[in-house]
Amino acid sequence: MSLPDFGASDKGSRVQVSKDADGPSVELFDEAGKSRAVLGVTKLKSIRSGSTEVRAPSSLVLFDKEGKVVWEAPW
Repeated sequence: MSLPDFGASDKGSRVQVSKDADGPSVELFDEAGKSRAVLGVTKLKSIRSGSTEVRAPSSLVLFDKEGKVVWEAPW
């Protein structure tokens, strides 16, 4: 099944629904266009190691206005 991609740049939309090879996700953006929440697959880069972690489709990650993770489940 193919999902439409509603990008954050589409007419000021603040929601992006997408599906890639890793799985589906729903992303919410603030008025400045910065990602504030992702439900589903997201890639998080570790500040310490520089490695990238792919979160599961069942995850929820919340970000502050600088893009830092403030809450996530599951851990």
